[in-house]
Parts: sequence; structure tokens; C-alpha cells
Amino acid sequence: MHLPFPHRAPSFHSVFPARVRASILCAVLLAAFCLLPRPGLAQDADSVSQAKAGGPPCAREDAAPGPTPLDFLVVLPGAPESPEEAVQAVDGLAEFLARKTGRSVQGGFTNDSERAVDLLEREPPRWGVVSLGFYLQYAGRLKMTPVASTLPGGEKGDIWRVLTAPEYSDRELAGDFAGSMLFERETAACLLLRGRNGGIVGFRGERAPLMALRDLGGEGLAGVVLDNIQYEATAHLSYKDELNYKVLFEVPNLPAGPVVWFGEGAKGGDAETLVKALHAAASAKQARPAMELLRTSGFGPADKRLSGLLKECGQ
Repeated sequence: MHLPFPHRAPSFHSVFPARVRASILCAVLLAAFCLLPRPGLAQDADSVSQAKAGGPPCAREDAAPGPTPLDFLVVLPGAPESPEEAVQAVDGLAEFLARKTGRSVQGGFTNDSERAVDLLEREPPRWGVVSLGFYLQYAGRLKMTPVASTLPGGEKGDIWRVLTAPEYSDRELAGDFAGSMLFERETAACLLLRGRNGGIVGFRGERAPLMALRDLGGEGLAGVVLDNIQYEATAHLSYKDELNYKVLFEVPNLPAGPVVWFGEGAKGGDAETLVKALHAAASAKQARPAMELLRTSGFGPADKRLSGLLKECGQ
């Protein structure tokens, strides 16, 4: 004879009414859904630690957004055409900064002024490194605030030198001049022609100004403008014995290319975090290609001379 089990537990159906049973099932299914892996979303350290701590699995759905990414753009209009190497250098710097700050960091590079303006007006990143000419030309339009400066050759500033053929007359500046800093013609003209008598002067951007030295005195090229690093490099050129030039004049005490913040927040904690990380990047092996791209040995404070030049030569 079959005897009923004396301690049989009451069934789920017998204890809870139908409406309550439905509510409980919905809650169980919702919890199970939250625990399923989401396609396209990688688990980060926070979600893993929450799960281990027994926190609510769906709590992150309504959580506040994480820290703002520290994405950046390097704008060097006079840089040589080497996009692949430049991109690799920028990627290395981005990876270092991401690890150092714990933020998401993506970097970009362009040596085209018009493309840079288009990118920065459509979707500006948080910060960038730009040439002096680009800053003076577009600081107001793109809402750039200097937060640090590059140190080309370890120096806190730069010198531009105008080189011409020895027979060039220095009584009146005239003719066409080429240089890597001349892609922003208006600001370059302001910096170079201050207090000088000028005839018909033309400026053109040149990505290989050291090669252009060979054409000095020829038809169509009155002079070449070099920054300090470029000028020092002339002593090491394989064809230096072929060159014949004089330094017509120089423009000393110029700021180097600044590190800028786009939009609001230049005085905030994010900018301070960035600057600290950049100081560390100066001695990091992973960031070395980026330092070479930027032609800097490190980073210094924002250059106070920029504000005066912006009033004088800004557009």
C-alpha cells in the first residue's frame, strides 16, 4: 500500500494565488535577463566587482555616467606627410594616458588646418596640441584655452628666422617666403612683419622647408622661414655645403605650440588630471614617438605670452 509522504512541502501553486504567482515569475525572469551577457558591451571592472559584492545586477542601468573621456586631437599643419607613423604615435600616447588616468582616451592627428577646423567645430574632443599659428588663428572661433605648453628642444619658447640669399636686400621685405609655420598666413604675417617695411610679400606653407633652402634666390622664392629646431638642423644636412644663405632677421621670444582645452573646464579637475599625466608621459617609453611627433622633451605651464599675441595677431 502506497502511503503519502508525511512531510511533503506545500506546492507553489497551492500557497500563492494566481496573480501573486505571475508577479513573482516576472520578477524572476527580469533578474535572469539582467544577469545575461549583453552583446556589444564589454564587462568592466566595476560591474565585476559589484557582482562579487552581491550588488543589484541591474543597478548600473540607472547609475550616473562615468568620468568624461579625455579624447584629444593633435593639429600640426606644417608636419610632414607621414600619417601612419603619426597615428601610431598618437595611439601610443592615448594608451599611456588612459592607463595613467583611468579614463577612456582616444587621439587623432591632422596636418591639414581646414580639416582640423571642420572636425573641431562638429565634434570637439576635450583637449589638443596645436601649432602656435593655428592657436592664434582659431583660438576664439574654437574656444581654445591653453593649459600647458610644449618644450621644443627643452626650451620654453621658440625663435623664427628668415633666411634669404646673401645678395637679398634687407631694406624692404618683398617677395615670396616659404615655411612650415606659414599655413596660417594671416597670423604668420603678423608675427613676421611687425614693425617692418614691406613691399609685396607672399607666404606659403611648406612641409619640407629645409629642402626649400636649395631654391633660395631662384625665381619664385625670396626666403625660407625656419623655427629654432629646423634652423639647428641645417648644420647636420648632408647637402649643407651646397647651401648659401644669410639670416635676414629673426623673431625671438615666441611661445611654442600650446596644449589647449576646448570649451569649458580648463580650470577644472579634468584639466589638472590631464596635465599631471602629460608630465609623466614625457619620460614614458610608450609615449616617446608622440614626443618626437610633437618635437618636445616634455610639457611646461601654459605660456603667458599667448594672451598678448592673441590680442595683437589673433583673428
